[in-house]
Amino acid sequence: MYIADRSGEVIYHPDQQLIYAGLTEESPVADASLSDGIHKEVIDGIPQLVLVKTVGYTGWKLVGVIPVKNLAADIDELQWFGVALLLFTVFLLAFVNTHLSEHISRPLSRLNLAVKAMEAGKENVEFQEEGCEEVQHLAHSIQSMVSTLRHLMDDIIEQEENKRRLEMEVLQSQINPHFLYNTLDSVIWLTENGRYEDATRMVNALGKLFRISLSRGKTVIPLKDELEHVRHYGTIQAIRYKERFEIRITAEPDTEGLYTLKLIVQPILENAIYHGMAAMDEDGEITVHAWRKGGDLYIDVQDNGLGIPGEMLDHLLDESQPLKHSKGSGIGVRNIHRRIQLFFGPEYGLEFFSEPDEGTLVRIHLPALNEEQAAAYQKEGTGYETKA
Repeated sequence: MYIADRSGEVIYHPDQQLIYAGLTEESPVADASLSDGIHKEVIDGIPQLVLVKTVGYTGWKLVGVIPVKNLAADIDELQWFGVALLLFTVFLLAFVNTHLSEHISRPLSRLNLAVKAMEAGKENVEFQEEGCEEVQHLAHSIQSMVSTLRHLMDDIIEQEENKRRLEMEVLQSQINPHFLYNTLDSVIWLTENGRYEDATRMVNALGKLFRISLSRGKTVIPLKDELEHVRHYGTIQAIRYKERFEIRITAEPDTEGLYTLKLIVQPILENAIYHGMAAMDEDGEITVHAWRKGGDLYIDVQDNGLGIPGEMLDHLLDESQPLKHSKGSGIGVRNIHRRIQLFFGPEYGLEFFSEPDEGTLVRIHLPALNEEQAAAYQKEGTGYETKA
């Protein structure tokens, strides 16, 4: 850098003394004709860039001389610095973006896993409220929704339990008065005909029958008690019908200790007597046989009576069809089927097999419950649909 006047004479040069003494050959460019700006000149055979600037009112010129090769070297260094700065900026942006994305995505991933766990049926799922404000609000909303759903499900289950319990009580109440009416009618008939000893036996059997029927309020009772209940009922009816038919009650050894829904065999036996035996003069036979197959308990009630007509057999358990019968507990049979399915599920219930003039087989299908399983059903009180 140096200063020249209007005429191009050097006023100041950093190597001015050396130039005057002839110790350096650098020749300053002080051409007065050079206008302000950047000029490319060849000085001492070396390409140079000359920067000229006129200073104010004095007319002096500030002249800067830069070798082109030095400028090219500076540009190369500047380019490398730019590339390094660009790479560092890209790395910094990638680093910040990764951590920012992780900060947002990690809470969302945990929230997603919690929702999937809840969908899989896991209870007490924790929804962690962390991350950015929006994610925290989303987690809090899902947590509130899940809590509300759980309360609603508990309310629905409770309502269903009450509904099933009431329905079971109604079905039970439809069977008991019907049975009591027919039994008392038999006692009255015996008394009116002077059969006091038989009437006494019948009343004694009725007392034992109702002792088992009450069962301390239990709905599921031992199979042996249910069969004993049927035996007392058979005694009552055998007296009434003057021993015109025989009732045999048996159970396979592997059914010992099993439990059953109470008061489900007696109405079926009652139907067998009214529909199968009443019109027969003699040789009537009814068998009640309990047997087990795997995890199922079966109780067969079979008679050699008149059988059930095919058109009636098809609609016997269809509650949408009216049931034509003169007497007996046709409604009771439907109620038994409904009670069993309410308590144990649709795969259980009654099956009918009948041929005209050859008799009828009614098969009761139940789960084979031991004492512990029966206690669990008794505790639930409403059975299958509540458990489901």
